[in-house]
Amino acid sequence: MKNEIKSDEIVSLIVKGKRNYKRPQVGDLFSFEIKGVGFIHGLVAKNDLVWKKDSPPEFSIVYIYKDVTSELSSDINLSKENFLIEPTIVNDMQWRSGYFQTYKNLTKDEYSKLIFENHCLFNDLKSDNYQYTNQENQPCEEFYPLVSRWLGSVFTIAIKSYIKLYPDIKITE
Repeated sequence: MKNEIKSDEIVSLIVKGKRNYKRPQVGDLFSFEIKGVGFIHGLVAKNDLVWKKDSPPEFSIVYIYKDVTSELSSDINLSKENFLIEPTIVNDMQWRSGYFQTYKNLTKDEYSKLIFENHCLFNDLKSDNYQYTNQENQPCEEFYPLVSRWLGSVFTIAIKSYIKLYPDIKITE
């Protein structure tokens, strides 16, 4: 294995699957594939996130797990202690573009113990009046789990995942 890899190379390893135009639902298990790494799995924790006041709720918070498998749909450890990277905000384009492939929808009984009731969104823009908000966009004190307010994508998730999976490999621009 190489000692370093460019972030563009990681992005080029992401495999596109079948497009899905249906909104992701809370409890959806999905995966995406990175060639040479395997399938990385996630769970939709929230699908009605309000990005800013008076805007429609069209963003999701997803959890990405440490378990990497050789198959699209696999049994993985869905515990809150098994996150590979921090919970991430994404839009529906990850599914519509065919990168995230939903393979199972958990029932409310199944997912309710796996998902945090609330998430703390961290905003590092100096122009804003507050640094932390809850998922209803109300100012709050910091609490776990902390979620960056920056919009993520399969590309940023793949790069962050690669960094966690291969800590000895240097990622270059």
